[in-house]
Amino acid sequence: MECREYKDKDYPIPGRWQISEWKFNRCPRQFLTEDTTYWMVAYKMFKNGFFPKNTGWSEQTNKLIQVISFLDIQINKYQREMEEKHGR
Repeated sequence: MECREYKDKDYPIPGRWQISEWKFNRCPRQFLTEDTTYWMVAYKMFKNGFFPKNTGWSEQTNKLIQVISFLDIQINKYQREMEEKHGR
């Protein structure tokens, strides 16, 4: 794919890739590490009511709680900004 060719160098046309209002000169896939993907899946599972090993909130690791909290704050902030921007 063309995107992969520009993981470590800029594309000749600025802003070639766009996600929402963010524009990238390099392939945005470079930001999706295994850790990023893992935590996004964990967040999605949390939002759907699932926890690792079928346990409750108090039995989760501190790291999981911190990451879920951070992602939830950032996603909610983004959603509010988009609602304000589009008048919803």
